[in-house]
Amino acid sequence: MKFKEGDKVRVRKDLKFGKRYYMDDHTAHNVAMVEMVSLAGKVVTIQCENCGGQYRVKEDKNHYSWVDEMFEDVAKHEPIVIYQKDEKTVVALDKNTGEEAKAVCSDDDEFGFYEGAKIAFSRLKRGRRLVVGDKIIANEKASNYSITKPGWIGKVIRFTESENFMIVAREKGEAEFYVRAEAFDLYDGKEQSKFKPWSAVDTEDMRRELVKFCHGRGCSDCVFCSLNCGFSSMGDDELRLAYALAKQVYKDKE
Repeated sequence: MKFKEGDKVRVRKDLKFGKRYYMDDHTAHNVAMVEMVSLAGKVVTIQCENCGGQYRVKEDKNHYSWVDEMFEDVAKHEPIVIYQKDEKTVVALDKNTGEEAKAVCSDDDEFGFYEGAKIAFSRLKRGRRLVVGDKIIANEKASNYSITKPGWIGKVIRFTESENFMIVAREKGEAEFYVRAEAFDLYDGKEQSKFKPWSAVDTEDMRRELVKFCHGRGCSDCVFCSLNCGFSSMGDDELRLAYALAKQVYKDKE
């Protein structure tokens, strides 16, 4: 096999949902799933060699089988970069894994790059993006929550023993909610859009975002009833129409 246990490899940036990929010797093949495509362009770790003639990936929580053509090659070691994103945000980025951590200056404090750099770097090394007291915003992984759903803004009150879950609230002393830490991001004070602008997406981006848009929603009032539902099989024109409809629906609900 091309890769061995522990190898760092980069998932190919053009990995496409529903497309079939092969091992180099064509002894095995597999189809890329939506969750696999979400790792496109990221560096991952080969966890299992000779798993039925294919691979497992440590970062893939769904334990799908991967094949050679889904990867670009063994990733080269790259540095951690720390930079100022805007007037109050410092970011530490691990270019090997694509993981990043932020430090956002409070409106009540004076911004200091070196202090922000230390905080961001410390968070990155600890593997924890958030700490107690952080102002946070719910991302698309919070779509199953009834109150703290995508766009909800609050603060981290405390973490559970596992650190995968935390207690959040609008403000300390208000109603608290038990949530998954991965469903929240550090809030930078800027408005966040559900969909990317037209200039920043291609049809495969649209397909992935539409799958996320429909996740957890019912079909009773679906805006796509006039289309051939099933984003994996839609043609480019249908995808563009569906994407435009979804953008308008989300905008109307804001």
